[in-house]
Amino acid sequence: MRNSPFTIKAGLTVGLLAMLLAAAPAKANPQGEKVIRLVEQAFLSYKDQFGKYKYLIKNRGGDKIIKFTLYNKGTKRLIKFTYPGDVRGQMVLMQSKDEMYIYLPAYRRVRRLAGHVRNQGFMGSDLSLDDMSIGSWSKDYTTTLVKQDAKYWYLSLKKKAGRNPPYPRLKMRVLKKIHEADKIEYMSRSGRALRTQTLTGWYCQGNSIMCAAKTILMIDHRRGNHKTYLYEVESRFNVGISNRKFTIRYLMRGG
Repeated sequence: MRNSPFTIKAGLTVGLLAMLLAAAPAKANPQGEKVIRLVEQAFLSYKDQFGKYKYLIKNRGGDKIIKFTLYNKGTKRLIKFTYPGDVRGQMVLMQSKDEMYIYLPAYRRVRRLAGHVRNQGFMGSDLSLDDMSIGSWSKDYTTTLVKQDAKYWYLSLKKKAGRNPPYPRLKMRVLKKIHEADKIEYMSRSGRALRTQTLTGWYCQGNSIMCAAKTILMIDHRRGNHKTYLYEVESRFNVGISNRKFTIRYLMRGG
């Protein structure tokens, strides 16, 4: 059956409307902004954190395991790889989301990581260094509270004009009890889900909002739903980590 002029015009109108809505500036609501700040406060509710972790990267040719030690302080991160042998001794320093360095023990050199490297899957995983560096969303995104129920807040985040976060849109599901996001969808400008991160096995130390997840699952929908699991082996909060660990000089000394 041939399309009538009315059908074609209606289709063009719907398509144009969708484009205009996608391009419309993001508008926050007070409830959404309040919730995202609660999430940020919970994310930075401890002075520092020491942890040991294990990547499990699911591949058709066989699973790959990577182990590392992580030091957190505020929004700074230091990763020291311990397994397998070909990456043992490598370190990554994240001083901010725009300033990251890698130490290569084979060359005893420190190199600054370019932006196109930071947003790629790290060491074959579905997690990027950009993912690990995020500790604040309110600077880059406007936040809308879409809905809520007894257990969750559901948020929609859209990038602010003049800001350049790794993803233009996010969807976030936040546990009301601990103010932590247990599901984040990383989305394109048009609203297509690119990656989905799910956090499970929550536990809290010290107080009700100093919490962490035992398992993180990242699914990359652009890679045929390729999966990476991040398991916490050990984690301790407020252990007194020195600021010297988050310097280039520390890297150059090989840790």
